[in-house]
Amino acid sequence: MKIEKITYTGKVYNIEVEPNHHTHDDQYYVNADTGIVVHNCHPRDNIALRWLAQEYNLGYDLFDTVMLAREQQAKNLADFLLDLAKKHNLPIVIHGKAYKPDVPYCIGSYSTLVACYIKTQGYSVVFVDPLADDPTDVVNDVVDPAVILLAHNRNITYGYTQQDQADRDYFEFRAGSIIVDPWRRYPNKPGLTTIHYGNTRARENQNK
Repeated sequence: MKIEKITYTGKVYNIEVEPNHHTHDDQYYVNADTGIVVHNCHPRDNIALRWLAQEYNLGYDLFDTVMLAREQQAKNLADFLLDLAKKHNLPIVIHGKAYKPDVPYCIGSYSTLVACYIKTQGYSVVFVDPLADDPTDVVNDVVDPAVILLAHNRNITYGYTQQDQADRDYFEFRAGSIIVDPWRRYPNKPGLTTIHYGNTRARENQNK
């Protein structure tokens, strides 16, 4: 395999398909003339490109570096959730299992990666996601206080559309729960402890 330089004339496709595009979000679109595949999927593109680099021994694998960083960040987050759960004697719930809101696809999702690291340490975890196509460990409701990771944020994911993308809770968060929000958008609410994960300016809140 080698990289060749060619002169190309024709259409150039944006790798990101808008949700209101006629090809539909999260669906593959293959152009009949060029064979170019357009799809709105991360991290599955990186996973595929990492495999390709290894398969053809391309040398330095940038995609592997990106994915290793992603995996380490997921482990750090899992460790953070575990510390909170053990300290407060609470179960762990991940709010959203699919790789982003409003889609069912769970393969390659960040939520499942975080959950994997939690389970390897002997702690159980459940998901709440009404659209998840993988029902494993998915529940409809959590009736007790819990450490809740907000894996989904509709406003951030779809905010670029310039349309109203209000967030919504998939279930009622019970009093005494600890909300871990890596997006740093969830407001403080009576009866709940909110931690904006990664916000070093509010470190004292993470130690409560």
